[in-house]
Amino acid sequence: MDTESSGQYYGDYFQFSGTAGQQIYISQTSTEFDAFVFLIYPDRSYVGNNNGGGGNNARLPAESGYITLPQTGTYFVEASSALPLQTGAYSLSLLANSAPPPSGGTEDPVLRQEVTDIVNNILGMVGGDSGSAVTQQLTLILEQVFASTSGGTCPAVVVTPPLDDLDQVPANLNIAINYATGCVAADGKTMSGSASISFSNLQVVNDEVAETDTISASSFSVVFNNVTVNGETFANGSASGSFTLQLGTDASDKLVLNSGQATLQLTNFMLPNGDVISGTVTLNVTSPSNTLVSINLTTPNGNTVLSLSVVKQANGSFVVN
Repeated sequence: MDTESSGQYYGDYFQFSGTAGQQIYISQTSTEFDAFVFLIYPDRSYVGNNNGGGGNNARLPAESGYITLPQTGTYFVEASSALPLQTGAYSLSLLANSAPPPSGGTEDPVLRQEVTDIVNNILGMVGGDSGSAVTQQLTLILEQVFASTSGGTCPAVVVTPPLDDLDQVPANLNIAINYATGCVAADGKTMSGSASISFSNLQVVNDEVAETDTISASSFSVVFNNVTVNGETFANGSASGSFTLQLGTDASDKLVLNSGQATLQLTNFMLPNGDVISGTVTLNVTSPSNTLVSINLTTPNGNTVLSLSVVKQANGSFVVN
């Protein structure tokens, strides 16, 4: 993902390969700003939408249905805002019509784009990528947790074992988070629902010479129970599994996932765009720019079984092979 500014508006740009005749729709949702999404065709003509997804959410085409791609080539999606200088967390989805793909026997690149979006969110959840919408879900909740444990009352938080006086990472950790039927967090957001985060056999090994940290857990789970923000559903469902991850920093001291493996079981897990997915995902991160993925998921478009490679490009976009 490459963040650029144009005038007083900010935009994130994503690319995908489209085939003439394919049918897609694009949605951009946010609880933090008024979304505006553009589809830029290979000939650089474009269409855009502001509130076609209801409320502050954008959708192409507006309300329902699909856009039929007129050309074969590289398309760009710009996720932006309706008002100047607006920023914040959002979710962007590009999904294909479940009808059979165009003749020719080739794989549907839009399906791969959907898988890329799912994998990007899952990678962010496991590796801590701040650009992932799922990570932004966790970040919002954890920031409220830290504020609550520092003297706040929303949410009610129980950490086992208590983190006070610990001089090392505990092997087993559970965080229970309860907003009950509604409370106002320190950031001013009205929250409801509950969540829990747990780890078993958690280990953190620091390599001072290589300047890396290896984090592992034999099992972990993240459970959201109808968490809402300002009356809108924000997170629901569960993810569990195990992982071993090696973290480092790049030339600009940004945290990066160097390598690792993770196995995930998703159960009615709601992505930030509202899509609900279930199934298994196995990730093998071979480098900061390459991840091997095996997927067996049930998505709104049906069952998806794939083995593929997700390659991060220099401009931040992803290519699925």
